[in-house]
Order: sequence, then structure tokens, then C-alpha cells
Amino acid sequence: MTGTTTARAHTASARGPIVVTATITPGPDSFTLAGAHPYDTSRHSRIGGGLTRSGLGLPAGEVDVRIDKHWNLTESLDLAVACAILAAGGRIDREALDRVTLLGGMGWSGHLDDVMGIADLAHTASKGDRRTVLLPATQSLRVHRLDFGLDVVGVRSVREAADFLNRQANQA
Repeated sequence: MTGTTTARAHTASARGPIVVTATITPGPDSFTLAGAHPYDTSRHSRIGGGLTRSGLGLPAGEVDVRIDKHWNLTESLDLAVACAILAAGGRIDREALDRVTLLGGMGWSGHLDDVMGIADLAHTASKGDRRTVLLPATQSLRVHRLDFGLDVVGVRSVREAADFLNRQANQA
């Protein structure tokens, strides 16, 4: 890596939108996460482990992630954090990432877990300017039936989310 790269991912809480920013700078491999809920002590390991076990891995260098206004939300931020890291590392197209809202918790293997309050999160997402929402496949039909005017895309893992975003970039 020759310079600093940054990517932003968008997610939502019932109280409003949330922006996740990942920055990668040249240096020793590390991963820091700022702005996460203080009681969610496993997020750092879960996301790093999930990226590794899904075959995507953490990018080389100093990976710093900041979550703005997390609104005490914990479980639905994982997919946005993971995709911001991958985009900053050049593994997901940053422009495609900027056009979607990501909702989903991530398991240790990189698979997506259902999130509580998905209807409220989708409702918040529908108020924004991003019409596509990526969320756990097991919850996609429910959100689609809510008819918030969103393009609902269900994915089973962070790898499927990355593949979808890169396909979107190639179609643009």
C-alpha cells in the first residue's frame, strides 16, 4: 500500500442514520474500532475473525474504523463495518458501497445473523437517499413486504455482500 485509503459505509438505527468510516494507512498490521457500544466487547474479534474465516481477510496495514452516532446499537453494525474495511482495502468498490444501506450482524464465520428491530431499521433506511438495502437473507422477505420503497437484497454472508457490491460496480 502506498498511501492512506478511506471508505464509508451507511447503516441505520431506529433513531437515525449511522456512518461507518474505515481508514487504512501503511504500517504494521492492526485493527482498531472506535465508537462501538462499550458493552459489545466481541465485535472487534467477531468482525476480524469473520473476514478471515470467509476468505476475505483484513487488509494489510493499520485498519482504523470509526462509528459515528451508534445510538447504543450493537448487533446491526457488523456488515457495515466489514464492508467499509473491505472497500478501504480495495476489495469492494467504494462508489457501489456508498449507494447502499447495510443492515446485519455478523457471526464468527462471516455469515450474517438476523437483527432485532429490522422493521425499524429498514424504516429509517427508507427515509434516506439510498434506495438499496442489504440485509440478512432470512429477513429480506419481511422487509420487502413492509413496502418502504426499498430495493431489498438478502445476503447470507459478508462474502455475498462483497460479491453483490462488486457486480453492481461492474454494471454501472
